[in-house]
Amino acid sequence: MNDLTRVQEVAEYLAATGAVAVRRDQAQRTPPARLPAAPSGRIRAQALAHSAIDTALDRLKARERAQFDLIRPADIEWYVDPIGGDRNLASGLPAYTVSVAAVLDGVTLAGAVAEPATGRLWSASLDHGTRLLDPRHGTRRLPVNAGSQTDLRRALVAAGFSTDPARRRREARIAARLATRVGDLRLFGSPALTLCWVASGALDGFYQHHLDPHAWRAAVLIAQEADAVVQHTGGLLHAASPAIATQLAHALSTTDATGMTPQPDLTA
Repeated sequence: MNDLTRVQEVAEYLAATGAVAVRRDQAQRTPPARLPAAPSGRIRAQALAHSAIDTALDRLKARERAQFDLIRPADIEWYVDPIGGDRNLASGLPAYTVSVAAVLDGVTLAGAVAEPATGRLWSASLDHGTRLLDPRHGTRRLPVNAGSQTDLRRALVAAGFSTDPARRRREARIAARLATRVGDLRLFGSPALTLCWVASGALDGFYQHHLDPHAWRAAVLIAQEADAVVQHTGGLLHAASPAIATQLAHALSTTDATGMTPQPDLTA
């Protein structure tokens, strides 16, 4: 087993651990799938996931030193997004995730995205492809690949919107222009999950402005290792199946999506 495979397994374990903590908390609520609308409900779920991951990581660090040949576990920076799509969770919608990425010297080595509501777990390591653990298909991890759509006019594309009303108004105008150039446009509210759907071929493309690195680190690697084309410039992240990547990039540039006010470099 090489170091990257081991790092991927650790990322899977951490994401799954966080997902179990959230799922148990949800099961204790009435109705089980819904948290209170108050921010405290989302904060509780985030804290539970983060605490479970931190505890698991602390336990692993002492044991992992002897299991790596080239990588020093202490040098890895772990990017954790305890709840991606927290407003979905608070509203009882199942589209939310727990994400973990392992980063060394600015390079994402491995990442995992868990979907607590279904138990699905996507993961990837650098240059080793993407795999999916889906409880409906047993315990075997299945390889996944981006879709084969060749025509943007037939493509199913997802957008992501800001929580800031002023920025969202401009994003809505961009989405309205883009909607006439794609087969259909969707909004799911969970960037990591949406990127995983691009990786799996369920979606043909996705774009969103000004994402926090914790929200995209793991999922971008998962999409890239599934042969999706991912670009991240000027605060705009977009991903697409290979045959329509250039078409989507052009459509976004001509709808002024690339002209949104740049934010600090998210890759820093």
